[in-house]
Parts: sequence; C-alpha cells; structure tokens
Amino acid sequence: MKKVSIIIPAYNIEDYIARCILSCINQTFKDIEIIVINDGSTDKTLDKINKLKSKDNRIVVIDKKNEGSMEARKSGWCIAKGEYILFVDGDDYIHKDAVKILYSKAKKQNYDVVCYKFLIEDKDGTIKKGFDKEIDKNDKNRLLDLLFQGKINHNMWSKFLKKDFITNNQIEFPSNFSFGEDLAFVYTFSMYNPRFTIIDDYLYYYCRREKSLDSNINEKTTEITQALSFVKKQLVKNNLYEKYLEEFEYMAYMQAYYMRKKYIFNNKNKISRGLFNNWRKLNININTKNNKFYKKLYKNDCKKALIIEEICKKSYIL
Repeated sequence: MKKVSIIIPAYNIEDYIARCILSCINQTFKDIEIIVINDGSTDKTLDKINKLKSKDNRIVVIDKKNEGSMEARKSGWCIAKGEYILFVDGDDYIHKDAVKILYSKAKKQNYDVVCYKFLIEDKDGTIKKGFDKEIDKNDKNRLLDLLFQGKINHNMWSKFLKKDFITNNQIEFPSNFSFGEDLAFVYTFSMYNPRFTIIDDYLYYYCRREKSLDSNINEKTTEITQALSFVKKQLVKNNLYEKYLEEFEYMAYMQAYYMRKKYIFNNKNKISRGLFNNWRKLNININTKNNKFYKKLYKNDCKKALIIEEICKKSYIL
C-alpha cells in the first residue's frame, strides 16, 4: 500500500499539466502514487501526461471520455491504493513539501481530514494569499459548523483525506452536475464528524486562467442549485436538516443568489434568467426576521435597502 495517492483530473490543459505533475513528482515525500485522469482531452494533454509517465513509474494514467472533473476524480479514487488522498487540479500545483507536511500531521493524531491554506497565482504571475480566516485553534466546533460559518473553504483540493474514513462511512460522491461538486462533496463528508485539524501552511497554488470555469459564467453555473439540493438531501439523510436549517438556507442564498447577483441583473440573457429561476426553485424564504446569519449580513443597511433587496429576490423583471 502506498502512503499517499495524488489524484489529478485533466481536461484540455496542455499548457499546465506538466507543471502540475512535476510538482508531484518532485515531492520530498516519496512514498506516493500519482493518478492522472485524462478526461477526454482533445489537445495534447494526454501526450504530455504519457511523456512524464515514461520517466516515473509512480504515475498511473487513466484515459476516459469527458464526463467532468468529479467523475474523473471518482475514477482515480476507485483505483487509489494510498492510505491518504490528495486532490490536485491539473492546472494548479503544490509546494514541494506538501505531502510530507500533511502526512506527518495526519498520522500524528490519526486525523481523517487535514485542512491547509493556499496561494492564488494570477495570469500575470503575481501571487497572493487565498482564503485566510483566523480560526481559534481551541474551537470545538465540528468541521460542518466551520464550513457553514464560512471559516473554511469548500474546495476538495485543500483537504487531505484519510481514504478509510470515506469508504467506511460509505460517503456518496455527487454526480450528474459539474458546478458545485466540491461544495457538495466536502459538505457531505463533513456531516460524518471527521477528526480534523487546520494548519497554517500554504501548500497549494491555485492558478487563475482566462478559460477556467471559475472565471466565466456559463450554463454550467446554473447547476449550483443541484449541488445545494444534494447537500440538503444529505442533511436530511443524516437527520441534520432541522439542526442546520438556518445555516443551510443562508449558505444556499449566498451560493445561488447573493454571489451571482451581478450576473443575474447585469446580463439579461438565458443564463442570467436561468440563475434566477433556479434560485427561486429552491423555495427559500430567507429574511432578517427568520435567519440570524442573513440579519447579520444586512445589519448596517437601512429599511429602504432591505425592501429593495426583498423585491429583487422575488422578481427577475423588476
């Protein structure tokens, strides 16, 4: 058994995939396997993967039809032999000591999840710190609480996972949507109350590029409501929906409406209407009277601003 499996989904990223794989090959921690899934690329991505595979027998290649990053990750997960799993997107890369630091921390107290920090590299090469909120290390909240409170991001690639925790709890991977799948999966496994820790090391380089899904609004963006419905289903399944009702409705509001407002109201097109209609289909009646998180968000707004916000949430035309 390998100690760590690194799973890399790759789709049409011929300019980035070599950098990503090399950052894994050059890890100071050597007992790893590197599983690269070519998700139906039509450029030279697969050629570059195979070229690196010929130089390092720790690389395993899966070549499959295009089904999206989550299906690619699942393909890697199914054959992974590692005790721990690290997901890395094929257009990003990791610090040379990332696996060494994460494995050592996880084994020290048998953690199921180790959360770590990341850096953002822009197209011009500038680097800045990513999502970086102060968290009380003595905080006894569950991982799920910290996610709902917005203190931890929901990216799969910033979580070092013990594979047995996922398999033994028969945790379901999301499927049939390709936007918000990280959110759906991370919230789901957090419902099983994993032993977790948060470290201050910046170990991942998230690279922004013009054609990435995160930097463009397209029809896939409307699938965020499917991810939210998946989370709701898992909360109900685990008898946690009533307990986290306010938190879930606020998170759904932020993800499906608040963070999409500029696209909904500044672009009168099929996608903007689709975003708004899907938000309404969630049937969430959130306001300052029934949700303490929503109230906190708008605590400094006057009554007139709140009235306008309530109208806009209910009417695309207005």
